[in-house]
Amino acid sequence: MIKELSELGKSLRAGKTDNPWVHDALKDEPISMELVITSTGEFNGLQLIEDLLTPSEAITAKKGKARLLLDKPEEVLCFGGDASRKKHQLFLDKLAIYKSLGELIPVIAFYENNVTGIDRALAEFVELYATDDKKVRKRLAGNIGFRIHSESSRIHEKQNVLQAVIDEYETTQRDQLAASSKKCSICGKTDFPVEDIPHGPIKRVPDGQTAGCALVSYNATAFESYELKGNNNSSICTNCAKTYVEGLNWLLSSGNEKLVTDKKGKTKPLFRYTNRRNFGSDTAMVFWTRNNQALDEIDLLDAPSAGEVATMLESLVSGKEKDAYYLVPERFTPVLCPVRRRVLRFGTGSKPAWGSFGYQSSNGSKTLPLGCMIRI
Repeated sequence: MIKELSELGKSLRAGKTDNPWVHDALKDEPISMELVITSTGEFNGLQLIEDLLTPSEAITAKKGKARLLLDKPEEVLCFGGDASRKKHQLFLDKLAIYKSLGELIPVIAFYENNVTGIDRALAEFVELYATDDKKVRKRLAGNIGFRIHSESSRIHEKQNVLQAVIDEYETTQRDQLAASSKKCSICGKTDFPVEDIPHGPIKRVPDGQTAGCALVSYNATAFESYELKGNNNSSICTNCAKTYVEGLNWLLSSGNEKLVTDKKGKTKPLFRYTNRRNFGSDTAMVFWTRNNQALDEIDLLDAPSAGEVATMLESLVSGKEKDAYYLVPERFTPVLCPVRRRVLRFGTGSKPAWGSFGYQSSNGSKTLPLGCMIRI
């Protein structure tokens, strides 16, 4: 299943021909506020903006890490006092890595000029956060990006900054490959390193954690074997890890709005998933085909046909291929649900993330925990 999800993620990447910044080092992240400064680093103002996605440095997990030039108020402004000092220091340490970039000179000056820089920005943010408007406070808790007052683009979106993030990432990857080269259990190649790092959160899992769930995670020593630590047990390379996460997140979120009429005769927009169907409050199915074919059978879940359902059941009993006319290969249907009684637990939060079964990897030496999949 993970191999097919990874292939889907790679296919989605290949389709982004209008985006020059498709790379493992980058990821589209939401931004809800601009911190406007002058070219000399003086604070100019805070501007709330409509939530949108912006290219930025990709980080595999938020805990213990900071993102370059785009992060939460705790990291950017040390909002929260002593409780946020470690997060803020992580943000400053990340800036120090890229301090040679000319684009960062105003940002560094902003932090050095306490009175006219960060102190003034923090004071204004605290005033804004004092509002009782829950929608405004939710946006204030989002990511903050820097922008020079006289410019239209944000600093983290500039070409030199994005390229520097890519260069730093590729340098780290080369160093890791030089130290240890392992064959990936998904693609079977050694082009990318295998690391004990989170593969990335799966969002919009029914009844899952708000921050996302982990599809592959070894959060206890009982799940480890062969003296391997954490996600090294999966032997999934960094590229396949990112692409399977991207593929599954797309399946769980892809859709469009359509107008529907309720019982009172009122017309309103309703978001309809194209590759997902929910079953109750804690289970979802996602569907896709390898070659972007129409999948009319999904409609059976919303408006089942008695004849087609009967044919499907008869084909299972008879085992005759002619009775299963619509069961063609290259179609994939994972079933995703949280678990209450588990054999393996995924994720690191208080809620379990996925149901699971064992899957033997291609090298035959490890067992990977996976969600349930039906392949037809």
